Amino acid sequence: MTIFNDSFNKILKVENEILDDYLFNWSEYSVPKKIIMLPEGKTERYLCFVVEGIQKSYYLQEGKAHVIAFT
Repeated sequence: MTIFNDSFNKILKVENEILDDYLFNWSEYSVPKKIIMLPEGKTERYLCFVVEGIQKSYYLQEGKAHVIAFT
């Protein structure tokens, strides 16, 4: 996952060997467009790194979506 290494090293310089050990436990998967990755009321148990596309984070308040971030 050189994309992850390159992106991570723009924030904090870490030896490639350390990043490789860290990424060993990661797995890649694709999500179709307009799919809710985490339904309301569930707790996120994974850390996601977006390689391609856009991910929108939001919360609902009184039925209205409030966008927190795009990644």
